[in-house]
Amino acid sequence: MCIRDRFLVSTAEGKVLSCGRRVNRSSGGTSGGLPGGADRITAVFDATYGPCFTATRCPALPKVFATSGDWSPKLFADELRGPMLPGPMHSASQVLCASWHPVRSSVLVVGTSSGEVCFLDLLRSTTAYSMTVQVSSAPVQHLAIHATGRRAAVTDTRGEVHIVSLPEVLSEPAQGERGLMGAMLEREYARERQRQGHDAPRHSLSSSR
Repeated sequence: MCIRDRFLVSTAEGKVLSCGRRVNRSSGGTSGGLPGGADRITAVFDATYGPCFTATRCPALPKVFATSGDWSPKLFADELRGPMLPGPMHSASQVLCASWHPVRSSVLVVGTSSGEVCFLDLLRSTTAYSMTVQVSSAPVQHLAIHATGRRAAVTDTRGEVHIVSLPEVLSEPAQGERGLMGAMLEREYARERQRQGHDAPRHSLSSSR
């Protein structure tokens, strides 16, 4: 029996590759790229103008993913040619990394070239950050949020690690947040499909197909 394992690859040319690999449970491993076309690139997205540093899927709806590399984060969805939802412009700083909050499903956290960590709560606004924290005077290179959602580890280009405590509003999930986030993304997905000239979606973002 085979199951399909999907993953994203971001490139220095600003592309995001959506890839699929068949895993053979009976043999206890993957196809290993053997002849037969088991491994493949299913889609290529023009994500950023420069290098794309991050491509991370949304935990609430895995068919949606966020990218970093331009001056704002962008949200893409499978089957769409362009971004489903461009994030807020941060003209003075390039977005170098992005991570979804593990507890707040509507919050995307990004690090910038000016040393800031910015929190984008998509249910509150898609055009403005909810909170911005100056963490370092050097560019933020990577960030990781603890599973509890209460702290974040942030690294900069000087090799320093900063531990940031998050306020309760950014660490406690709101009632019905996951469902509201899913409904908002479904609406934006259908709107963008229509704008790009696609037919009405045959499957929702939450479907397994």
